[in-house]
Amino acid sequence: MQLRQILRGLSKTYRGRTKVRELLARYKVRLSKNEYWVIQYTYAEEEPISHVCELLGFSKSLYHNTLNTALSRLEILIDDSTLREIIKVL
Repeated sequence: MQLRQILRGLSKTYRGRTKVRELLARYKVRLSKNEYWVIQYTYAEEEPISHVCELLGFSKSLYHNTLNTALSRLEILIDDSTLREIIKVL
């Protein structure tokens, strides 16, 4: 499973959104401010794309580019034990 699918599945429950917030708190230092907030708003808060773009002052193309970069970086940072722990919550 790709990280995007895992985060989308986690964002459907309260427990999953809490897990996403914990994951982001753990790796916040390694992500840029915009990358952090894009993932936070998209998966932990489940805001619509138009609202996230409005909050951050992004165009939709910049939003998607930032989200893809953030997910790639987060996927590299997450180790196997953390990934297994996240998948158990699903």
